[in-house]
Amino acid sequence: MKKNTKLVIIVIVLFLIIFSIYFVVLPIKTVYSRGMLIKNNLTKIQEYAKNDDYNSVKILLNQTNGDIAVIEKNLKLLKIFKFIPIVNSKFTAIENIVKDAKVITSGSYNILSSLSNDASRNDILLYLLKNKDQLKNFRTSFENLAINLNIIKSVLGVDNDKLSENINFISKALKFLEPFNEYIYDIAGINAEKKYLLLFQNNTELRPTGGFIGTYGILTIENTKIKNIFIDDIYHLDSQAIGKLKNDIPAPIAKYLETPEWYMRDCNFEPGFPESMKNCIDLYKLESGDMGNIDGVIALTPDVVGELLGVIGIQNIEGVIFEKENFTDDLQKAVELYYKERNISHWDRKDIIKSLAQSILDGLKNRSLSDYSKILDIIDENLQNKNILVYSTDSEIENILIQNNWAGEIKNKNSDYIMVVDSNLASYKSDQFIDRSVKYNIKKENEDLIAQVDITYTHNGTFSWNSTRYRTYTRILVPMGSELIETVGSMETDRTEKPGQTDVYNLYGKTIFGTFISIEPKHSKTLTFKYKLPNGMKKYLENGSYKLFIQKQPGVEKVNYELNILDYYSNFSLYSDKEITIK
Repeated sequence: MKKNTKLVIIVIVLFLIIFSIYFVVLPIKTVYSRGMLIKNNLTKIQEYAKNDDYNSVKILLNQTNGDIAVIEKNLKLLKIFKFIPIVNSKFTAIENIVKDAKVITSGSYNILSSLSNDASRNDILLYLLKNKDQLKNFRTSFENLAINLNIIKSVLGVDNDKLSENINFISKALKFLEPFNEYIYDIAGINAEKKYLLLFQNNTELRPTGGFIGTYGILTIENTKIKNIFIDDIYHLDSQAIGKLKNDIPAPIAKYLETPEWYMRDCNFEPGFPESMKNCIDLYKLESGDMGNIDGVIALTPDVVGELLGVIGIQNIEGVIFEKENFTDDLQKAVELYYKERNISHWDRKDIIKSLAQSILDGLKNRSLSDYSKILDIIDENLQNKNILVYSTDSEIENILIQNNWAGEIKNKNSDYIMVVDSNLASYKSDQFIDRSVKYNIKKENEDLIAQVDITYTHNGTFSWNSTRYRTYTRILVPMGSELIETVGSMETDRTEKPGQTDVYNLYGKTIFGTFISIEPKHSKTLTFKYKLPNGMKKYLENGSYKLFIQKQPGVEKVNYELNILDYYSNFSLYSDKEITIK
């Protein structure tokens, strides 16, 4: 009997050993070894793709699909462990990772198999844009892989961040483009050539939508590729139109810049970016004689270019060194001060910007996904901070831009609202030396709510080649129906004691007060607007639903705010739009 018992135990033990080897050890070993093969293949695929060797990529994708199939088969043998609570969640995550990886690798293989042997990246992009369902599946799978990065690292034994950087970038890029899925085919010029107006807004010389337009360009895109890019000094364009425009000029420009016509360099005078861009397109066509379609406008400040140089590196253009630090100042000196030393005429002094733009475009090619991820972050951050603004003549695309807060439109808020908008009128590049602070105060007078906005400008600059007294036509946008009581601190012109007039009008569903003020270097001045808020604001405060929306002017880095709204006090620096609720 004892012998039979021992025999049974030995048989059971042997069975368990065999079972564990066949159903546990071998599957785990196989999953791990195939995972290592996939890891190695991914590294090779990146290198081949970087060199546009998609035939080799296709071969490795086919091998990877086979490895994934083997992993799937062995995971089925290990499913028994899903019943262990501590294992279940991670096992399920691994199954999902394999599923998402299969979608990506098999889909990529099928794409390359459907294309010619000499397929390019552009061909692959075109395929994805034509097959939006597959693009959507890719996006979802990469997003899931990004969520499960830690598990991927542990399974594949990854000891660096390269894999995570790549997955994160692709996930980020696909998500970034997602709102435009239905329209990216058109945006990228696949149906027809697309032409975009480029505006380089210098925010050291502030204008309502971000800065003075000293340089402009035309970007032509066809089949996802840049067909042509033209960049030029805006004065070259404006000079062709002198005496020919005979157009209606905004009154503050006529008065404080003393120009007889409205030129394109001053086209961005409306606080709302879409409205200003319609004016810019009209003036471009009027001056250039190019009556073809302009499909959109892209405007950016020098801050964006400086940040890009932080990724692609220092640029040596005609002996001038451009880098991230002090980029704006270096560029201004190159086109305003030192062009003669390079034997360049005043007329051609901005040609260096063309060369710099081309060098940057070349520098953006064939970079690592890690660099592209950083560039995407720069673009996203500057879109949110309004250092990049985009306008589309297609109303549906424009609505998407508005929904993503990329359009620079005046916000339609059913609440209290304030936006301070400065227009530097003949103050050189003085804005880089100006500190702004705003005090917003609301108090009750009888049954009315009286608001007061005190804007204090501190001029830290001097009289120099790029700075002089600060001359600004200041507008504040407030709730529609607000009634101006008084303006204090306004000036008829600079260097006068005579008070200036305050313009009052309605636009964008807002009431706007506008006037002029000048601040000498090393001095401070305060401009005050006092007005009665509409009766509806009282209801918000009385029923505890009062909100204040503060919209930041594009191109302004920060404004210091101090709020005193009845019994509510707050101090903060405004870097982007802000909504405050008071209950």
